[in-house]
Amino acid sequence: MKLMSNPLPSYLSRTTQYVRHNMFSLLLILLILTYTIYFSWYAINRHTTLNSYAADLSLIDQPMWNTFHGGGFMELTWGDHQQPRLAEHFEPILVPLSLLFFIWDDVRILLIAQTLALALGALPVYWIAKKLLIGNGELLTINNSPFPIHNWVALAFVLVYLLFPPLQAANIADFHADPFVVTPLLFAFWYASQQRWRWMWLWAVIAMSTKETLPPLTAMLGVWLVWNSRSQIMSRKYPMGTTSQIASRHPSFFTPHSSLFNGLLLILASTAWFLAATFLIVAPLARQYFGTDGPIYFASRYTGGLSGMLLLLTDPARWRYIAGLFAAVGFLPLLAPDLLILGLPVLAANLLSNFPGQYSGEQHYSAPLAAVFVVAAIYGARRLINITALGQKSGQSLKMTASRGIALWLLVWSLSYQARFGWTPLSSRTETYTTRPAAARLADFTALIPADAVVSASAAIHPHLAHRRVIYLFPTVQEANYLLVDVTDIPGIHPNDAHTKIMEMLNTGWRVIKADEGLLLAQKSSGPASPLPDAFFDFACANAPPGHSAALTFGDGRLRLVGYDFHDDPDDGVTFRFYW
Repeated sequence: MKLMSNPLPSYLSRTTQYVRHNMFSLLLILLILTYTIYFSWYAINRHTTLNSYAADLSLIDQPMWNTFHGGGFMELTWGDHQQPRLAEHFEPILVPLSLLFFIWDDVRILLIAQTLALALGALPVYWIAKKLLIGNGELLTINNSPFPIHNWVALAFVLVYLLFPPLQAANIADFHADPFVVTPLLFAFWYASQQRWRWMWLWAVIAMSTKETLPPLTAMLGVWLVWNSRSQIMSRKYPMGTTSQIASRHPSFFTPHSSLFNGLLLILASTAWFLAATFLIVAPLARQYFGTDGPIYFASRYTGGLSGMLLLLTDPARWRYIAGLFAAVGFLPLLAPDLLILGLPVLAANLLSNFPGQYSGEQHYSAPLAAVFVVAAIYGARRLINITALGQKSGQSLKMTASRGIALWLLVWSLSYQARFGWTPLSSRTETYTTRPAAARLADFTALIPADAVVSASAAIHPHLAHRRVIYLFPTVQEANYLLVDVTDIPGIHPNDAHTKIMEMLNTGWRVIKADEGLLLAQKSSGPASPLPDAFFDFACANAPPGHSAALTFGDGRLRLVGYDFHDDPDDGVTFRFYW
C-alpha cells in the first residue's frame, strides 16, 4: 500500500521562504494599510460626529459634485450666490477626483481618497531611502536569512514619514487639494534621481495640477536637477575652462536625456503653469467675485509690503513652527540644506503669511513639507553615515554602526514629537470624538429633505447635505425652502442672534417638521406657525451633576447657578460649563 505524502510541510516551507524573501515589502504594505485604515476611520468618525464643517469640506466637495452631477462646472454656493471655485483656487486634480462620486455618492469617499493618497507616499520614501543607503550596510543574518541593514533604515524613514504630525494634521483637516501634491512630488523626485524622465514628467504634471500655488515646488525640483548637473560637470577632470565651455565641449550634458535639460525645462514649465493659473485664470475671477486686485489668496494673506512681512519673522510662533518641522525628522535635514530648497516656496509662504493656520502645522498648508523634510533627512542621514567611513578597513563596520545609531536617533525624535503633537493613539493630544445625540439623530432628519431641495444648513450639518446644486450656510437663507440647523453649534453668529433669526422664520412662513436634541428641521410653508416641541430643548438638560457646586441666586430667585465644570484643553485653552 502506497502512503500519501503530507503536502503541509512543503507548503509551510514555501510560505516561509516567500515571507522571508518579501518581508520588507510586506512590512511596507502593512504600514501603508495601517495608516490608511486608521486615518480613514479617524476622518470619517470626525465627520459623522459633526466635527467637520462647511469650510473647508463642503466648499470643495460641492463644486466637485456639481461638476458631474449638479450641472455647474466647479460651481459652489458662496454666501448668497453661486460662483466658480476657480475664483479662489485653480485645482485641476479635483476634476478626476470628482469621478469617485460615481463609485460612492458620499463625501466620505473623498476623506478615504485623501488618506490613501498620503499613505502611498511611503512607497517612494522607501525606494529613495533604500537606494541612497544601499551601499552603507552589510548583511545581518537572522535565522540564516539575509536582512540588509539599509532595508531596516528605509523602513524607519517610512515610519517617520507616516508619523510626521503636519502630514497627519492635513489628513484630518477636512478635505483640500494640497495633500494630493505630496505623493506625486515624492514620485517625481524619485524618478528624477533615477533619470527616468518620462515618469518624472508624469508625476510632476500631476503635482502641478493640484493647486495654482504649488508648481513652485516642481520648479525647485528643476533647480535641484540643474544644480546636480552642474556639480557633475565640475567634478569631471576636463581641461581648464569655464562651465559653459565644458558643457559646449561635451554636449551630452545638454540633451533631452540629461539632468540639465530636464531641470531647465521643468523650471520653465512650472513657472509658466504658476503664472498662467494664478494671473490668467484665478486673478480675473477673484477680481469679479471678490473685488480684489489679484488672487484672493495673495491679497488677503500677504499685506504690508516686504518690510511688513519680514517683521512677522520676529514672531516666536513662526520659529517654533520651523523647529517642529526639524524635530519631527531628528534635525537630519540640517545636513542636507540643498534638498530643503525643494520646499522653500511653501515654507516661505507659510512663514510670511498673516494667517496663523499656515504656520501652526495643524492645517493642510504644511502637507507638502512632509515630502521635503523626509527626503532631506534621508540625504542628511546618508552624508552622516559616509562621514563615519574613516578608513578602508574599518569604514564599512563604522557605517554599519552609524546606520543603526541614526535609525535609533530618528525614531526617538519622531516618536517623541508624535507623542506631543501627533494624531495617533501614541499622542497625548489626539482628539476623541463622541457621538452626541444630535449626530445620532441626523440621518432621520436628512432623510426628510428631498434631493433637489434648496437648503440652508448650519456649518457642521452643511457637509452632510452639500451634494446639491445650491445649499446656503445658515444664517444665509435666500430662496431656501428647507432649514436644518444644530443650534448647539452655529459658528460665526452669536447665539442670541441665531435665536432671533430662527424664531422670526418660525413666526413668518416656516413650519417645524422635526425637532429634537437641538436639531431643527423646518420647511417654508404658508400654514400657521408651529411651536418647538419640548424634546428640542433636551440638549440643554444635564445628565450628570456639576463637578463643582455653587449657590448663587439672581434677581427674584428664579435663576440660580448650581455649579460648573472646567476643562483645560491644550488647543482651545480653559473652557467652562455652567449649570443653571
